Amino acid sequence: MLLALKSHARSDKIFGLHFRRIGSGPWLATKATLLDTSTSVDDSAAVRGDFAASPNYQGCPADGLRGFFQCGSCLRLTSSDASFGDTVTCAWCTNTGLLSTRMMTATQTRE
Repeated sequence: MLLALKSHARSDKIFGLHFRRIGSGPWLATKATLLDTSTSVDDSAAVRGDFAASPNYQGCPADGLRGFFQCGSCLRLTSSDASFGDTVTCAWCTNTGLLSTRMMTATQTRE
């Protein structure tokens, strides 16, 4: 599966975060690659299940961060080094929220 990833550093580049899943285990991020405009990415739906970075995942090419979260508002991914309970901001829609689960989902707090 390929989902779009944006750097928390507000880079104008968009990366494809590649995931694989073995059995009922977590979705493992395996690599991030620069996307061009011809690449089709279906990031319109939330990924269900636990997220984790595989041991070989090198992180976001723009900022080197190995963590990421899924926005509770637009459902897209942003690179992050945040921990459970930290406030995070989506690089796509600027929604701000608390990192609320092991699945790295940011709950919406936009007013």
